[in-house]
Amino acid sequence: MASDTSRLIFCLVWACIGGVLIQPIDAGAADPNQTEPPIDQVDLVMYADPGFPIPVQQMVVPNDSLPLWQQALDTGDVELQRLTLDSISIAHQHGMQGLEIFVDPIVSLIQQPELLADVRLAGIKALIELDQRNQAQLLATLARNNGRAAASIIEPALTRWESDVLADDWLKRLASPSAGRQSMIRAAQGLAALQESAAIDPLKKRVADRLTPPDVRLAAADSLGHITDNGLQSLATELLERPGQPTLPGLLAASLLDRHTDAESIDVLKQLAQRPQTLVQSEALARLYAIDSNLLLEFATTAITSPDVNVRRWIGRALIDSNDVDRMELLCTLLDDVNPSLRQRVAAALVRLAGNDTLRDAIIAHTSGVLDQDAWRGCEQAAIVLVNLDHRAAGDRLVDLLQHPRGEVMTTAAWGLRRFGLKQHLPAMLGRAKSGAQIPPQDPPAGEIPDQLGPKDMMAQLFMAFGQMDFREAEELMRTYLPKSYTKGNDARAAAVWSLGYFYEDESPDELTKILSQQLADADGDLPELEEVRRMSAISLGRMNSSSAIAGLRDYAGDDSGMVSRSCHWAIEKITGEPIPPPRKSLPLTYDNWFLTPVPATDENSSK
Repeated sequence: MASDTSRLIFCLVWACIGGVLIQPIDAGAADPNQTEPPIDQVDLVMYADPGFPIPVQQMVVPNDSLPLWQQALDTGDVELQRLTLDSISIAHQHGMQGLEIFVDPIVSLIQQPELLADVRLAGIKALIELDQRNQAQLLATLARNNGRAAASIIEPALTRWESDVLADDWLKRLASPSAGRQSMIRAAQGLAALQESAAIDPLKKRVADRLTPPDVRLAAADSLGHITDNGLQSLATELLERPGQPTLPGLLAASLLDRHTDAESIDVLKQLAQRPQTLVQSEALARLYAIDSNLLLEFATTAITSPDVNVRRWIGRALIDSNDVDRMELLCTLLDDVNPSLRQRVAAALVRLAGNDTLRDAIIAHTSGVLDQDAWRGCEQAAIVLVNLDHRAAGDRLVDLLQHPRGEVMTTAAWGLRRFGLKQHLPAMLGRAKSGAQIPPQDPPAGEIPDQLGPKDMMAQLFMAFGQMDFREAEELMRTYLPKSYTKGNDARAAAVWSLGYFYEDESPDELTKILSQQLADADGDLPELEEVRRMSAISLGRMNSSSAIAGLRDYAGDDSGMVSRSCHWAIEKITGEPIPPPRKSLPLTYDNWFLTPVPATDENSSK
């Protein structure tokens, strides 16, 4: 039994890697990772205030190498030909134009009988990359005559194109006792893409045959489930009644019933959803969800604690879709889920659902309950939800969470307090900032995942809050962040500079103007000032209307190629009224990393 179990696990892992358990053919299949409309997340407002247009990098792929590549294909040098064909495929992926000139040469090349196998395969890949669907018949011939390597490249492409040129070959292969595993899987997937009803009987035989490898049986079941939406209930039931290892029959049954919506099939899927094998559970829940998300709700209380994240995802989706006030408490428990994408999706869903007046109070109450606990994941996401809902009563708890040992929580709490903007919290925020300035970097406890955020990120949020709320009692502390340092945190130092500009808006004190001007000018040497600090220095000089800094600002306004430059232009406009020059529409980023490119023209070689 142990060896059978090990063999099944190996085959299932292999099948997952090969995509057998995934159904890319069915674009309408339910997706447990479906996203929600975005909500506000922890941000650094200083990088968006002030806002000004910036140039966007745009990939440019010159095609001046094409004549050389044409010559390389004609040389007869097999290594040069292979490299050229690989380059054509890569160039198409990067968006190079004009590659259609290679189609006819590639077609001629790959049909040469004595061609080296590696070159032929590279040519086949290039032809597929160029999406030459009209060459399906040629590719089918090459798949038949050039072994497994060629077939493994060509047949998936024909499946994506829904081409029937190999349909007869695939049908014969399913019935052949000598066909290889991967070739049978490709045949099953190809016939499913074609919705080939003639494949139903041979696919059933493969599914039912215990001597057929598990990954082939799974592929056959997936294909059957895609081809037909009725008549497979009896086979599914028969598989489940057989003695032996339960995971594979459960997966086969769930796949067979993929598009079945009758009562008998729903009963079978419900039975599968209660099996102890979580892989079977998640497959059954996926199919039940596609029929009616309410069918999952009877499993919600137990399945929401499943160790399998996909099971929890389906339950989460069903709870979200329910719009049921009595189910919001259970949904809120997923704010503390160990999977980041799941807990973030639930947070976004709760914000959206709270737009319904019948759900809002319950969502706020249960989210506040999560916030009142100390689990860091739940505290982080609950804070984000309540800030998005502008539930300012959570402010006192956010003050407490500034002391939380986890960096993500203290930073999110500081962000939330900044967003609420309640002056009653400022003294406590300053006290935390003073103690936070003394916290040295620490390694996480053994076995803990390192913090993604930390005290330095919290300090940045607190400093920005002080600037936005004109809390000048924090100036003394923020000034300690002005001297150059590579240990206090880039964003924290930048935030201190940005906020001091708010404190002295249109006042331009000489001493602060001098300090910020020196920071802006500290662009060279072995240890230059941080770019973030230089950028905020320029912005604060503009905000303070420091006319004595104009010369330095002009020096670093430069060619408009970076954020420091744009910040200087903004400051000059703020002080003098001179409009910011419009940014270049794009900053070209040239991709020309090819093995064969033309030599740039020079006066010397052009005269030759």
